[in-house]
Amino acid sequence: IAYILNNSFSGNGVGFGMNRYLRAVVKNNVFDNSYISGSDNMKKTGSVSDYNLLPPDKEDAIPGKNGIIGNAGYVDAKRGMLALAAGSPGIGKGCVIPNFTPESNVNMGAFQKGTILPLRPMPVVLDAGKLNFTVKDGKSSPQTVTAKVCAENYSAKFTVVQPRANDWFEVTPASGVFESGKSITFTVRMKPEKMKERTIYRGAFLLRQDDGVSRPVSVYADTDFVQPARLHKEGDFALYINAEDYKVPGGKTEVINDKNADGGKALRMYQNKEGKPFVYEFSVPADGKYHLMLRCRNGHRPRVLTAIDDQKLADSALHIMDFWSWSTAGHNCQWSKKVKVMNLKAGKHTLKILPLGWKDIDLIAITDNPAAYEPR
Repeated sequence: IAYILNNSFSGNGVGFGMNRYLRAVVKNNVFDNSYISGSDNMKKTGSVSDYNLLPPDKEDAIPGKNGIIGNAGYVDAKRGMLALAAGSPGIGKGCVIPNFTPESNVNMGAFQKGTILPLRPMPVVLDAGKLNFTVKDGKSSPQTVTAKVCAENYSAKFTVVQPRANDWFEVTPASGVFESGKSITFTVRMKPEKMKERTIYRGAFLLRQDDGVSRPVSVYADTDFVQPARLHKEGDFALYINAEDYKVPGGKTEVINDKNADGGKALRMYQNKEGKPFVYEFSVPADGKYHLMLRCRNGHRPRVLTAIDDQKLADSALHIMDFWSWSTAGHNCQWSKKVKVMNLKAGKHTLKILPLGWKDIDLIAITDNPAAYEPR
């Protein structure tokens, strides 16, 4: 049994999903946009969902007998402040869990009265735990984080620490002293000249005292970088097939015009009731190990069924983002298992693709080096 207790979730999607062989006890959680799905798993004997705060407009959500449907009421979710603000319906509505929660007036979510997370033996509070930036045309506006000491007779030197790989932003001041009764405002600026390799940047910095105790701040940045479509390196074998160049249609399609797609267009494939796949033909020059890659963006259900030659169609889980990126598409229906390679003989072969739901695909690649296709 998995125990999911007193968590605060924020962001779109299903906040809680689980393996069909497991049972779960899900209590005292707050979900903002995401939720607990009313899947068969949560309906099985041994699974419990109760005392959770779930957002409106989720038809199959399971709040439980003592659960609440309503807005989370976080202090500031966009800046990573997931404590419950005054007036949140989750305040004092959780249940007591022995040796885990307070003995009374339990809040739903991770933050109890007076709690500062992550727990640190330092009386310094921040007005943000996360910053989100947008970098466009080489420009981005700075943002600030303010630190305040909430104790008397306190003084501690600090230094801003960030990993070497996070050289794409800077924080000022870089050092100073935390003192009772005083606030320090830190300014975080992007360095666009160092942000030309990928679309999304993720990092963090620490406000670390000399005793090693620290407060963290996560930093995220979306850029207008567009990864080239054809990514093979010199010496690699890479065969590209346009998604619209199928030999046998597998169902309904639409041509999608998009300046960032290969050639400015892509194919939206729809699943058909008859289970007929789209059929492609290709050739490889030598016997060897190859990988199937799909360049996707958006889609309903991140899965397709694929087969080579006389194989039976088998499940392939995809990693689909909201921008064009490559995903391996080997038979890997169990996420924990490694993606299988295709052992192909030199000559002609047939590829079958049956989308589950709909998918936007612009390119298909057969390659001997999938590492070159890392999404950026």
